Amino acid sequence: MTHQRTLLLTTLLVSTVAVSACGSDPVPVAATIEVTPLSGSIAPGETLQLTATAKDTANVVLAVTITWSSNNTLAATVQQHGAGDRRS
Repeated sequence: MTHQRTLLLTTLLVSTVAVSACGSDPVPVAATIEVTPLSGSIAPGETLQLTATAKDTANVVLAVTITWSSNNTLAATVQQHGAGDRRS
């Protein structure tokens, strides 16, 4: 029962946000984000191109902007177009 209440509350919150955004088209909600490649190995100074695809619950690709970042910029950085650079 708790799971059903949580799901309903989440659905209501998402619907409210989608309806109130800009007053026109609903805001797309990503159910999954697929990043490729899943792993990779590069030497210092090399670059690895990453891609991300957001999909909704019906597995339809969404036209959304992906924001990239690194949680350890001493080891690697990532550009906004998904190019990852190894530093050390």
